[in-house]
Amino acid sequence: MKKLFTLLSILIMFAASSFAKRLPPPEVATLTKGNLVYRSAVNVSDNGKWFFGIVVIESAEEPKNSRSVPIYAIEMDKYLEKDVQWKFIKSMEFRDENTITIINERNHTFELNINTLEVKCVNVKNNVFRCNFRAKERYKCISGDINKIFEKVINTENSKAESK
Repeated sequence: MKKLFTLLSILIMFAASSFAKRLPPPEVATLTKGNLVYRSAVNVSDNGKWFFGIVVIESAEEPKNSRSVPIYAIEMDKYLEKDVQWKFIKSMEFRDENTITIINERNHTFELNINTLEVKCVNVKNNVFRCNFRAKERYKCISGDINKIFEKVINTENSKAESK
């Protein structure tokens, strides 16, 4: 009876831990228009404070020639595990000739104008979120220009890397 109890306890612990793991990011098909390829990606700041959902635009002829466009940012709560706060892009599709519709795992919808690289938030007020699991609203919009935040975080990290 003691062996059965021990075996059952071990089995329950393994089963419980398997449910606690985050699922892998969704597979998002790349989009192509002309000689440009659009693919979803993420960028996490070195200090772990920011998580960015981005679209990488690459030249099909020169893959090393690319540009990252931030779509949304999540300011991480330092008291929570990082992976439970990450929200990946789950779908991208052309809405029309010049616009890509992007949806993340929280079902926030964004539109990227491929000519101007302007991002428009469709069903949320802003594309910068503060993760706060202790509050009623887990993803509270905070004010701020995502491009300025992205440039500040990336430039700060790049300058630190160059100085080393």
